[in-house]
Amino acid sequence: MALAVVMAARKLRHYFLAHSIVVRTDQPTKQLLARPDMTGRLLKWSLELAEFEILYESRKAL
Repeated sequence: MALAVVMAARKLRHYFLAHSIVVRTDQPTKQLLARPDMTGRLLKWSLELAEFEILYESRKAL
């Protein structure tokens, strides 16, 4: 899920900069990107997404 948000942010950068983005998912994406012991790709993605105003909302699985 984190990779999907990163790819969308790369492709739609001008929208992400102009508006606040709401990500609704049943995956723990926010907690995954906020872990203090991140390394590698997750750390890079977290830093890349930090410049955008992204709100993560949980939703129930179908």
